[in-house]
Amino acid sequence: MASKIAVVTGANQGIGYEIVRLLKPALGAGSRVVLCSRDRTRGQQAVESLRDKGVEADLGILEITDKNSIESFAQWLRDTYGRVDILINNAGFAFKVRECHLGSEGDMCTDRHVYDRALPPSHSTYKRARRPTSTTTERSTSPRPCCR
Repeated sequence: MASKIAVVTGANQGIGYEIVRLLKPALGAGSRVVLCSRDRTRGQQAVESLRDKGVEADLGILEITDKNSIESFAQWLRDTYGRVDILINNAGFAFKVRECHLGSEGDMCTDRHVYDRALPPSHSTYKRARRPTSTTTERSTSPRPCCR
């Protein structure tokens, strides 16, 4: 298996942490798994905990509801790895109101922020991720005010 670059958001604890713990050995030598956390201290603790268990992971700082954080993280991914082969968007958040700075479809908008900034348009994963399904055709293709 060729080396892969995997990104797991919301991975400093819980399901995301376990995904990183199991994914890294499954991907094999040469592959990298980026454990994303919005808090550097908690993220570093998770990376160290995994290292104690024999699992190497890289720390990425990402707050999925902050456009500047998304931009910085995406630039770091491009500069550090040049590509992303696997994106597991585990991070979650709850809207307190129907509208937010990410728009009413914030979770889809966040996916677009990560994909639009981390993957080049010619990337096959990008094309598959952007292919609309029958239930999301309108939402997947219509621009969001915060995405541009």
